[in-house]
Amino acid sequence: MPQGPARSAREGAGAGKSGGRKQEKMNRECDRWRPDVALYVIGALEAEERAAMRWHLLSCPACRAEYEELLPVRDWLDQTRQHLASCRACRDDYRAFL
Repeated sequence: MPQGPARSAREGAGAGKSGGRKQEKMNRECDRWRPDVALYVIGALEAEERAAMRWHLLSCPACRAEYEELLPVRDWLDQTRQHLASCRACRDDYRAFL
């Protein structure tokens, strides 16, 4: 599992790796936060981690841009989940695919 700031503090883990950004430049501080941005988007962080991420996103344009880029993915995943819940044929096809 990725290691963000909240997890690092709690578990003594190291920081994640970061790639370059086109829109905004990520700094070394962002290297610590970036792995948890996607987890934040899908709601997979614990309360303390969510609060820390919200605070960071308010002050960091690069991580906020990453967050905003991931929102359509979150929405697509939600729509897919809802569709699979209501469409038995698609749900069966999905299970067969797995």
